[in-house]
Amino acid sequence: MTQGSESVRFGKPTTDTAVHRFEQWARDTPGAQAVIAGAGSLTYGQLDARANQLAHHLLDAGLPADGLVAIGTHRRAELIVAVLAVLKAGGTYTVLDVDAPRTGQQQLAAAPPFALLTHAAHQARLDDGRGLRVIRLGAAAAVIADRPTVPPTPSRRGVTAALLFTGGAVPRAVPVSHARLLAAHDSWAEVLRPTPEDRHLITTGPSLTAFAAGWTRALRSGGALVVAESAPWKPDTIRQAIASEQVSVVHTDPVGAARLLLPGPGPRATAPASFPSP
Repeated sequence: MTQGSESVRFGKPTTDTAVHRFEQWARDTPGAQAVIAGAGSLTYGQLDARANQLAHHLLDAGLPADGLVAIGTHRRAELIVAVLAVLKAGGTYTVLDVDAPRTGQQQLAAAPPFALLTHAAHQARLDDGRGLRVIRLGAAAAVIADRPTVPPTPSRRGVTAALLFTGGAVPRAVPVSHARLLAAHDSWAEVLRPTPEDRHLITTGPSLTAFAAGWTRALRSGGALVVAESAPWKPDTIRQAIASEQVSVVHTDPVGAARLLLPGPGPRATAPASFPSP
């Protein structure tokens, strides 16, 4: 991988958040690929516009600063839109495990959200009748599409970026601030020197810590994030995507790397990040 450009390595202002660098890339290179997901692929300009529209929708619904929004969907491109939208609106996001509905329900119980962003099919799996505020992304698509495409101006920027869950029989919610998320990204970028030409693939599910680190690595460096269209990654589909989409950086763990190593030159695997104290 080549050296990072100066635009990737400029200093972080004190008001930086997990989305500021992404927004700069969206302004500078709106036509560059941001999310590669088959028919659901999005450029930086498209991703930014859609995230802005959903952010306006959340603010109009009353989302407060640091308000928690739970995201539960198989559609990976829409999940990325939702993550960015929550952060743009000054909220905190958490991603639910929709592949294991029981776990997803436990996550909702451990951290009751301001709202659940999902689709009708996933709502039936996740909502156990507790009276959650639910925004169905499919049913509300026309209303959301009428929102402004310019960035919103929340009354106050949130401090917490994400709420991640520990493994185990009973999930435990762990808040991650913007500062910690950025520190993890910047320490990784100093070593790997990502470029806008890189294509990133995260092997773990979006409800895990590695995904929170991985999407920032891709979208804060101007690169493209390769995601499965809907179903979770499997070893064979990961190998196919690496070859067909010319993936240059794979975010995985040692076990995943051992399963995916291919003969000859291939993409580098990076370990999931921990989140150091700010």
